[in-house]
Amino acid sequence: MALNVESVLMNYPSDDHRKPRKTICISSQVGCALGCTFCATGQQGFTRNLTSGEIISQVLYYKKLDKNGFFDGILDKPESSYKGIKNIVFMGMGEPLANYENTIKAIKGY
Repeated sequence: MALNVESVLMNYPSDDHRKPRKTICISSQVGCALGCTFCATGQQGFTRNLTSGEIISQVLYYKKLDKNGFFDGILDKPESSYKGIKNIVFMGMGEPLANYENTIKAIKGY
């Protein structure tokens, strides 16, 4: 049975305070057991924790697309020479601390 998680590449253009940057938002679980009323993921319930390999694979997916130029001209301003992913955040599906062991393994393994 295939299970889906979400990960997102967020592109932020430069402003008065920061250079342009790309941030990957990754998941640590399929669903979430916390059930927070403000969160759509919490309303779908919890299925399972992601393995450290599954967590890392989300990062590698976007890094490969970025390296191969997939986002050129789509996300980068033409006048910008900025390349690369700057930040990785655990803000996708799940509560990272509820999958502490695999989250830490993924951070250390990456």
